[in-house]
Amino acid sequence: MSAQPARPAAGGLLIGRVGGAPVRLGWSWFVLAAVLVVWVAPNIKDQRPDLGTGAYAVGLAVALVLLVAVLAHEFAHALVAQAFGARVIAIVADLFGGHTSFDGSRLGPGRVAAVAFAGPLANGALGGAFSLLTLAMDGGVPHYLMLLFAKVNLYLAAFNLLPGLPLDGGQLVESAVWAGTKNRHKGTVVAGWCGRIVTVLVVLWWVVLPIARGQGLGTYVLWSLFIAAFLWRGASAALTRGQVLGRLDAVSLSQLVVPLPVVRETDSVGLAATHAPGGAIVVSAAGQPVGLVLPDGVAQVRVDRREATLVGAILVRQPDSWVIEATGDDALPVVQELAQRNIPVAVVRRDGRLVGVIQAADVQRVLAGGTPDR
Repeated sequence: MSAQPARPAAGGLLIGRVGGAPVRLGWSWFVLAAVLVVWVAPNIKDQRPDLGTGAYAVGLAVALVLLVAVLAHEFAHALVAQAFGARVIAIVADLFGGHTSFDGSRLGPGRVAAVAFAGPLANGALGGAFSLLTLAMDGGVPHYLMLLFAKVNLYLAAFNLLPGLPLDGGQLVESAVWAGTKNRHKGTVVAGWCGRIVTVLVVLWWVVLPIARGQGLGTYVLWSLFIAAFLWRGASAALTRGQVLGRLDAVSLSQLVVPLPVVRETDSVGLAATHAPGGAIVVSAAGQPVGLVLPDGVAQVRVDRREATLVGAILVRQPDSWVIEATGDDALPVVQELAQRNIPVAVVRRDGRLVGVIQAADVQRVLAGGTPDR
C-alpha cells in the first residue's frame, strides 16, 4: 500500500471522493473479500458454534474491517499530498491492498517522504486508539472485530514501514537517497534493491522457516508467498524505472530532438527539396505545425513537376496533439508527454519557436542504453 506517481485511474466501483479524487474498489477486491469470508468463517464457526451461518456475516465484516484500514491508510496519503498542492489522481483498494496515485512532480524529497509516512502513521494511530478501546469492552463479536481492527492497523503500519519499494518505507529510503545525492532516480534504484532484499527476508521468515518447522504449505504460507510475489514485482518495476529514467537524465532534449527546417503547405516541393533535403516541418498558413514532408515523399515527385507541386500534396499530416511545449533543455517532461499521448513523433516548440521533432523510436534506443538514430 503506497502513494505512487501519477498514472491513469484504475477501473472498478466508485464508492466516493476525497478532495475531488475518485475512490474506487477494484474488481479484484471482491475476490479478496470472498477468500477472506471462506477462510475466516469456518474458524469463527468453530469458536462460536451458536452463530451458525452468521459466522459468514462476521467473515464479511472482517473483510470490511481490512478495507476500512486500507482506505484510512490511502486517505492519509491523499490528504497530505493535497495539503502540499499535489493533484491526487485516484485512490484504489484492490486485491493487492491499495494505492494512491498523485502528481508529485513538483514535490521535493521531504514532502514525498511526508506523504509516504502519512499512511503508516494513520494506521498506527488507529491501531493504538482501538487497542485502548477494547480494554473497556467485554467479549463477543463487537470486541473481536474491534480488536481485529486494532491489530490490522498496527500490522499495516509496521509492514508498510519495511524499507523497500513498493512499500512506504521504500519511499522513505528513496527520499533519503534523493535528498543526499540530489538524484531521485538513484534513490529509486537503491530503494528497489532494498525492496528485493525485504522480499527475500519475508520469504525466509514467513515461508522457509515455517516449512522447516514442519508446518507445510498451509494457507498462511501460501498467503505469504502471494505477498512476496507482489513485493518482488513492485521492487523490480521500481528498479527498472529508476535505471531507465537515470539514463534519460543523462540525455538533454537537444540530443533527442532532430532539428528540421520549416516550410509552408503552399511552398513548392522544389523549394523543400532545395532547402530541406532531409525533410521539414510543415506549417499551415496560420503558422501552426500540421505535419512533415519526408525525403521519400519528395522523391516520388518528378523533378520537372516539383516547382508546380505544393508541399501540401506530399504532406504527412499529424494529429493536433503532436505539438509539445518545452521549457529549457530537460528531456524528461517532453518524453513523458510523448508517452502519455502515445504518438510516434512530436514537434517540439520552445519559446514560440519550432526546434525540431522527437521520435519515440529514438527515446526507446536511449532508454535501452543506445544513442538516437541520426
